Amino acid sequence: MLSALVSFAAVLADSSANPVVCKGTVCKPYNQFPKRMRQSANDQNSVSCPSAYVVDGDTLRCGRDRIRLLGIDAPEVERCPKWRVCAPGDGQASKRSLIAAVSSGPVNYQPVTRDRYGRTVAVVRAGTVNLSCWQLQHEQAIYKLKWDTGQFIARECR
Repeated sequence: MLSALVSFAAVLADSSANPVVCKGTVCKPYNQFPKRMRQSANDQNSVSCPSAYVVDGDTLRCGRDRIRLLGIDAPEVERCPKWRVCAPGDGQASKRSLIAAVSSGPVNYQPVTRDRYGRTVAVVRAGTVNLSCWQLQHEQAIYKLKWDTGQFIARECR
């Protein structure tokens, strides 16, 4: 039992480099699972969002839950607070872009963490479209390395 706890602690210590996925009692960084198991591990952690509401270019609501897209920052819909450095661009255009992407199919998300505002930070998909990648490819958000846990978005959006 102690060796299992020690190896789990080692996996968690490495989780800054990779999201941790657990299948049964085995927890490993995401990239250490065989590819055939990664999809099923993701499916187990995936949460369906039948009524996604787009708040702005990097946030949506799923019922009462606020979901922040992993690894990106979009322009503010309103004006940028003076105490913050905000992403450049048109916040309304960024929001419209995310609304278009959400219509690509059923919305599902895989929670990664929570941010300081209590939002769930997640990899979000509409059908097969990764919404963070969509916003980056359509130049409606900027990539934030320090917000991309395990550089998952960097790898997936290539």
